[in-house]
Amino acid sequence: MNIAKINSTVWGHLESDITPDNSESLDHIVELQLAQAGVFEDIERVFAQKPVANIQINRRKERVQVLDSKKAYNLNIFITSMTKKIPFESIRPGLLHMDNYFDDEQILSNLLKFLPTPEETGKLATYTNASPGELLDLSPPDKFCLEMMKIPRLKERIENMLFRATFWERYQQLHQQMTAVFDASLSLKHARNFKKLLHLILLLGNFLNGQTYRGGAFGFKIASINKLIDTKGATSSTTLLHFLVDIVEQNFPIISDFLEELEDCGKAYKVPRTEINNEFRELESGLEALEKELKQHQDNIDSSDLFGEVMERFYLEATIEFNRVYLLRDKMNESYEQVVRFYGEDSVTMPPDEFFGIFKTFTTTWEKCSMDSKLERQKQERMEKQKIRDIERRTRARSGSMAKFKGVDTNNYASADQEKSIMDSLMEKLRAGNLEAKTRRKSERGRRQRSVSIHSLQTVDSVTLRAQRMLNSIQNDGDLSLAALTAATTPTTMNAITSSVTIGSEKHHHYNNKELRVSIKHDSGTERGPVSAPMVPPLEYSLLTPLTAPPISAAQSMASVQARPSQSTRVPRTRKTSKRPPLFERNLRSVARRSTISKGSAIEE
Repeated sequence: MNIAKINSTVWGHLESDITPDNSESLDHIVELQLAQAGVFEDIERVFAQKPVANIQINRRKERVQVLDSKKAYNLNIFITSMTKKIPFESIRPGLLHMDNYFDDEQILSNLLKFLPTPEETGKLATYTNASPGELLDLSPPDKFCLEMMKIPRLKERIENMLFRATFWERYQQLHQQMTAVFDASLSLKHARNFKKLLHLILLLGNFLNGQTYRGGAFGFKIASINKLIDTKGATSSTTLLHFLVDIVEQNFPIISDFLEELEDCGKAYKVPRTEINNEFRELESGLEALEKELKQHQDNIDSSDLFGEVMERFYLEATIEFNRVYLLRDKMNESYEQVVRFYGEDSVTMPPDEFFGIFKTFTTTWEKCSMDSKLERQKQERMEKQKIRDIERRTRARSGSMAKFKGVDTNNYASADQEKSIMDSLMEKLRAGNLEAKTRRKSERGRRQRSVSIHSLQTVDSVTLRAQRMLNSIQNDGDLSLAALTAATTPTTMNAITSSVTIGSEKHHHYNNKELRVSIKHDSGTERGPVSAPMVPPLEYSLLTPLTAPPISAAQSMASVQARPSQSTRVPRTRKTSKRPPLFERNLRSVARRSTISKGSAIEE
């Protein structure tokens, strides 16, 4: 509370009850009484606080970071991956002992990449003799660099170790490249079939160019062989190279072996000259650098450092193999220069990859054209076979129908090998059937013609005889009454047909009918009129009618004509589709119209 207000409160009147001659204050008196009563001891015991624990606070000190932050980050990742296989403390001893773990290109390349720079080395040099406690202030990347700094000639050591780790692989690749160029040069120079092909190309080119300035050439640039595919033929799908492939395969098959002669060019065209030269120089300089480094380790007294011992053995083996590559390079260059000059090119301006690429491109295009020609031939063969199958199928279909009538049993043929026998048999039956059908049709046509001729003769014979007999009877019986004649004949018409048949040509000729007027005496009560009768035309053959036949009366003649059937009972053959009446009926109707008896006219005698 505020001390100014205490006097007016109860707290200001606490000591007013104390006697004035008592010099001690109230607080002192009360404290004394409480102490004597042991109150303070009791209250301390009851309300005592727990003892405060002596806790030492470990403050994290800020670590020192010498390396660049980005480099430290990447190095920390590399260290983490490496410590999964070997402890951090074993990294430096492993390098000194040339452990197999460090015989790896990737690990050595990363070590070489993360080596401390001279500036970083100067900053870390202060921690070279530091105590373990002081080293705790460094980050793991800094500690790693500090450990690497303790290895003498670290950069040279790692570079030579990296050269050793990659030497054999690089040596094998270089040896293969040089061998490919060397072999391709030798095979291309001695390619006899390819030379024949070039000769053939030259002849065809001179023939095509004819009398132009390009004709009569003695040779051509070797790169021109890849332009054959650009020369189109009459059809867009045919080129000069396709034509050349067909000629070689059909007429000069031995020349096709040039593909085997140029097979090595497929490997040599992948070898750049600059790559071979650079790789050779790098291997050579690597061995020289290793030789110098080994001299630096001759006086090494550290028994834990095995760099000199291990690398000495490697140097001897690598030097022997490199000497072989050295000799191979000389042979390669010599053979390559010879083959390039052999084909009219310059080895200085034309590298191996470009030179051998010409032949690789040509062989690839040749094989493609050969495949195109093969597919085209197969297509033509399939079309020819399909045509043959179609013809055979149609032939079997026709022969199958004929076999039902001709008795061809195809079940007797057991296999497809006897298909030719089946076809021969069917064709023979088919030819025999055609001849028989033709013979049958010809016989039937002749039979038809003979029937028509005979029927015509019979018709003419019967009609002519009846007409002649009727006229004879009319002429001889002059006194016959008109009534008797009318009763016997009916008052309208008398049918008569005249027809002439020419036997040689079997053609029907129609002659003009002439009316014959006769005078007949009759009774006065009978109606008279002119009677028209057909006149028998002259025939080209004898009717063979007896001239001494006894005369008959007109009534008897007409009655016999009406009662007696026609002598010809054969019906003329007509087509089913024809709506015209037969020839005999047409003639009857025509004559009937002409021979109508005109009623009411007088009959002349």
